Amino acid sequence: MISEKIKVLEVVNNLGLGGTEKVAQTLAIHLNKDFFYVSVCGLLDGGARVSALEGAGLETKVVH
Repeated sequence: MISEKIKVLEVVNNLGLGGTEKVAQTLAIHLNKDFFYVSVCGLLDGGARVSALEGAGLETKVVH
């Protein structure tokens, strides 16, 4: 087993309902949490996906 998790930061413009945002959400939720620590960042705006990501236990930040 890995002694320390690999940190992954996914960065998208916003966390709305677009296709890129859906891919980011799906990847973040389905990466193996035993090996990866995943965070998601929206650069310009939050959006509808923030609550789903936080509900899945993922750290989610919005920078604007």
